[in-house]
Amino acid sequence: MFSWLWAKTSEHVATRAIDTSVSVEVGPPGAPPTSHSGATQNLLVSHLKVFKSEWDFMECCNLFLMYCTTLGLASALTLTSFYEYFVFDSLRRGYSWQLVSCMLYVVFRLCEESGGLVTLANAHEKLHLNTVYQDAETAMTRLYPGAGIFRAHPGKGGNGTQPGGAGDRVWNGKFNSSSSKCCSYFNLNRDHPSTALQPDGTCKARHACDAWVDNKGKGGRCLGSAGTAGHARHNCDNPHRCDSPVQ
Repeated sequence: MFSWLWAKTSEHVATRAIDTSVSVEVGPPGAPPTSHSGATQNLLVSHLKVFKSEWDFMECCNLFLMYCTTLGLASALTLTSFYEYFVFDSLRRGYSWQLVSCMLYVVFRLCEESGGLVTLANAHEKLHLNTVYQDAETAMTRLYPGAGIFRAHPGKGGNGTQPGGAGDRVWNGKFNSSSSKCCSYFNLNRDHPSTALQPDGTCKARHACDAWVDNKGKGGRCLGSAGTAGHARHNCDNPHRCDSPVQ
């Protein structure tokens, strides 16, 4: 359903179609897709379209959130957290918006094909991001021929073939312990992009485990100290850890 709804939303936003379609069967299980006359159809078909610009992609993300919450497919909190991990973190790392748009579709399909094991709430923990990026790159080669994987200058627009430049900051091993925001790069065991660092190389966010827990009230987080060797979301063993935030 997610891939179908994403494709349907892209039809509303984008202008240039490709020959990729997504079908969702409706009606009784096992019913034939069409009648003998061909007049009755039990498939909801939507054609995935590429986006003309980054703004079209962002509009599709916004409409997809609206449709998902209205239809009860996902909560706003779940989907905005999903966007933070897969869309904005990837853009901050310097990946092009074309690659990120392809990656979303890849993740939606992986969720649907997992038999319920991978959801929008836990996809960032369950999926191997390098594999997801590789699959997205393959799709992007077809959908956006000539588009770069990275931006020439992360966070400043434009497409190139290499991330960042000679002036990129390097993490100095320190972080802002007074920040109310947990560092997603620390929690995902990923390198810090220059945009996440202060001029001296200190991480702008707090290095603490941001895994959801069920013993700290609504939206409670583990917040295990980074002083506990390597304790981040990707290796959190908190017995109160849960896959989604407490509502």
